[in-house]
Amino acid sequence: LDLRRRSLNYETLRQHMDLVGEYALSRCKSLFLCRNKLSAMPPEVNVMKCLVIIYCTDNWLKWLPDYIKHLPFLIELRVGGNQLASIENLVPDDNPSEEQSESNRRFHTLRVGHNRITAFPMQMKRFYLKTFIANNNNLTSLPSDFFDLATLE
Repeated sequence: LDLRRRSLNYETLRQHMDLVGEYALSRCKSLFLCRNKLSAMPPEVNVMKCLVIIYCTDNWLKWLPDYIKHLPFLIELRVGGNQLASIENLVPDDNPSEEQSESNRRFHTLRVGHNRITAFPMQMKRFYLKTFIANNNNLTSLPSDFFDLATLE
């Protein structure tokens, strides 16, 4: 679903997604929301269980919804150029189900550069990231085990 550069705000995006319909949304594999005016991700994204990639760069996002980490096939999330202060709620659960554990291993690319992140979660080791880009944030420190992330390439 390509909705890039349409000057969409939260309400107009929700209207657009309502027109697409839940059935069609549930079958989407990619979601491109770059360069809009989004202050939040709409709840309709939660029904998009087939999503593999989400590109939502250059918007006005201040937080990401918890359901993002539960999208079972998501491998790549790009949310650079927003106003995010934290990625804490993207950290995989401590004792995930077998299905969720498989999903966690699948998710391998996180790009959060050009935001307002001041610290990374202490549980960074729960990620299985191969690519992690977080340049141009407001970091004041790194978790002590940050450089022990064995999966980073």
